[in-house]
Amino acid sequence: MNVREPLALMRRDELLSDGTGWRALAASVTSGDLVAVRPGVFAFGADWRRQRSEQEAVTRAHAYALMARHEPVFSGPSAAALHGLPLFRVPADNVHVLAGDMRAGAARGVVRHDGPIIDDDVVEVGGLRCTSLARTLADLARSASEETTVAAADAALHRYVDRDDYDEDAAASLIDAARGHLGGFARRVDVAHRALEFADGRAQLPGESVSRVYFHRLGFPIPRLQVPVPGPKGTPYAVDFGFEGMRLFGEFDGEAKYTDPEFLQGRTAQQAIMDEKRREDWIRATTGWQLVRWMMPNLQSTSVFGSLLRGMGVRPPA
Repeated sequence: MNVREPLALMRRDELLSDGTGWRALAASVTSGDLVAVRPGVFAFGADWRRQRSEQEAVTRAHAYALMARHEPVFSGPSAAALHGLPLFRVPADNVHVLAGDMRAGAARGVVRHDGPIIDDDVVEVGGLRCTSLARTLADLARSASEETTVAAADAALHRYVDRDDYDEDAAASLIDAARGHLGGFARRVDVAHRALEFADGRAQLPGESVSRVYFHRLGFPIPRLQVPVPGPKGTPYAVDFGFEGMRLFGEFDGEAKYTDPEFLQGRTAQQAIMDEKRREDWIRATTGWQLVRWMMPNLQSTSVFGSLLRGMGVRPPA
């Protein structure tokens, strides 16, 4: 779980003191060379347009902290992004902070949440104060969708995975701590508990987390995750999902597998596709199991995912 860095930020007074005039500043914003992240705080437009929503949330938090009169404590989606968690289908338009002694509610681009600021619940991440990891997961579970919560909780628990080992005791301790923060809140408590209990750190990508949620809703049994299959050179292949009673493997294909240099490791996208095809053929031939694949567009909803599976002849056991 990596802490994300914000984009480079520039205050209006710094730009003006460096010789940039008001008209030139306004022209840069109009042209898109600069983006006003918050009133008085700017980022380079090209960088802004390339970032993902999680980094946008981090950048907005840092921009808010630059201009805030009092040191804020970030919560909810803002805290999740600071902790390096994914924000599955959560817009990053607003900054989320604990109200503390202030009146809760929304200001321009800021959502203030009720709840006391307790020192034990506050940590510093990347130079900013935010709710602890356990408190952040609890807040998401109470307010966000099941998909968002499970994706974030899976990512939080993934830090307890060391190669093929998963420290289930440590993972359970974090989930218990998160559930402990739900006790004083009535809203969505049952739903929140179920979402946190469903988390599994062996999931590697948000798409895998959401797929697991949808499998469960559709009536499939709980799959094994990252199932090892002996490879042709002795090194095992890890398959995302394994349904042993159904002799079924499933794989979520993230775009990064074919576009991210870290995944490609010097290969072209075409070479990566061919390597995946050879891997898939080997797994089918050596296990005799069916293997199905899907991508993020197939995860628009449970019904869309279910239709895809039925189209491939995959249905939950009767």
